[in-house]
Amino acid sequence: AATAGLLSGWLALDDAFLVHEIVLPELGIAQNLVLAAIVVSAVAYVVANHRIILNHDKWLLLLACGALAFSMGVDTVFQRLDPVLVYVEDGAKFFGIFFWASFHITTMARLLLQPCAADDLGFAASFR
Repeated sequence: AATAGLLSGWLALDDAFLVHEIVLPELGIAQNLVLAAIVVSAVAYVVANHRIILNHDKWLLLLACGALAFSMGVDTVFQRLDPVLVYVEDGAKFFGIFFWASFHITTMARLLLQPCAADDLGFAASFR
């Protein structure tokens, strides 16, 4: 749960303050390096939480990752060619955020409502 919160928080801050587009490049850190770090973080999140992901609505997470990857691709490759594509990027980002949040909300609800599933993860005792 903590890794999902940390990654979600970073993605929200990055989107709200244009960290990968303006802030870090102004400090000398290339945008592509920041995006690569986000991808590595997402892969680490999936590896660390694969048991939970595989036992729940993984299709929601797949849709989220696909939409966010598409948004990232438009941002880095095509947006510079045609400014109208910012709508395509933001649309894909919206769907990615929606599916990302849907996966995490439904997964946490199920884990909290099924004590035996939460016991397997080692944190159910704190909710009793």
